[in-house]
Amino acid sequence: SFNIGDRYYTQGDTTYVDRPTRNIEFKLEPPNTRRARGPFNWNVGVALKNVTDGLSTTIALAETIVGAFGPDLTADGFDKYGHFPINDRAAGTTNDSNSPAACWARWNGNGFISGSTLISPGRVNGEDWRTNELNKVAFNTIMPPNGPTCTAEFKGGIWTARSRHEGGVFVVMLDGATRFISETIESGSRTAEKIFVADGKSPYGVWGALSTRASGEAGIGGSL
Repeated sequence: SFNIGDRYYTQGDTTYVDRPTRNIEFKLEPPNTRRARGPFNWNVGVALKNVTDGLSTTIALAETIVGAFGPDLTADGFDKYGHFPINDRAAGTTNDSNSPAACWARWNGNGFISGSTLISPGRVNGEDWRTNELNKVAFNTIMPPNGPTCTAEFKGGIWTARSRHEGGVFVVMLDGATRFISETIESGSRTAEKIFVADGKSPYGVWGALSTRASGEAGIGGSL
């Protein structure tokens, strides 16, 4: 299993469908990649032969930060919940889960602007890595590394690879290689893209392409 420690497995450059229809959306025989654009996703089995973009250029796992937070972001943005900061790089918000541009606008580089509603402690990224709930154990490449997480929790959203490292995150490729990805990697404009990507190349640049398994972007890793 890839659900270990502080690692997230990638489900591509889009969010997942609501649970009641997951069996319809995720059939791979015949292939239906409307939601299963990454190597891992809810209720999907993907063989290595299905990763036509290349094992060395497709991400399997990435870092995330596990946090514990209070329910709301106050005016100063730095109230405490227990011994943990309520608003820093580990925080996620329930606002703007379907708008990359609006999500990005809420982010100040190390937390969220005043007026954002933070995710409850029991539903934060990485809170329970033993589960198979994607909001806890998955990430997507809609935002660049160390960017914001804006999520509708169980109904999908923008889940971002994040770390305490300066400048980026470590990832593991499907061939087993470990790489450090800069947070300045080319990742699209975040202003025109839509959160749902049905097919074709990723709108999220090189970063987006590294999470898709069969989008016609073989060799994209050479652009890093």
